Amino acid sequence: MKNHIDTNSACEGMMFETYGKELEFVQQQDPKCVWTYIEEDGELCVVSGFRVVDRIGYFVTEVALNEGRVVVKVLED
Repeated sequence: MKNHIDTNSACEGMMFETYGKELEFVQQQDPKCVWTYIEEDGELCVVSGFRVVDRIGYFVTEVALNEGRVVVKVLED
């Protein structure tokens, strides 16, 4: 889902920030549609769910993640 609050946001306009109106929007979404962009052990990852530790930003999808599944995607430079 594109960030409709800040159309110039990072990650080709898809990332939501960790504060203000963008965070409020993310918190109102179905948790199964929220993904957190994090840095962990020096690697950038996108993980399923709403996380607050090591977060850089959030993504929101239109389709929910299947119940009980956790996905981690390590991003390459």
